[in-house]
Amino acid sequence: MSLISGIDIPLGGKTYTIPPLNFAALKRLQPVIESLTEVKAAMSSAQIDGVVQVIQAAMHRNYPEIIADDILEWLDLGNAATILSAIMANSGIKPVGEPQAENASQSTGTGSTPI
Repeated sequence: MSLISGIDIPLGGKTYTIPPLNFAALKRLQPVIESLTEVKAAMSSAQIDGVVQVIQAAMHRNYPEIIADDILEWLDLGNAATILSAIMANSGIKPVGEPQAENASQSTGTGSTPI
């Protein structure tokens, strides 16, 4: 099987090529993505689940056998933000926790605010 190109991320002792989120995942996970502002120790259970959902959705394109429990075991506070931000950037979404430029919505004319 040929893998979809993406970013190489080490998880669980193996390196995975994680592609960007496809439109189906972006549409389904938009509310979750918008709720993820930063990865920190005080995250709620729902926020942790959101991080896992986004990472699993991206990984699913190349590794459909990976389940949420695998990702929960592999992620920690040291790697979760880096992986999530890399997936977001690779998908064309502002990385989590990155401040938005003040004139970004003015230049596009859309008025939308990416995460």
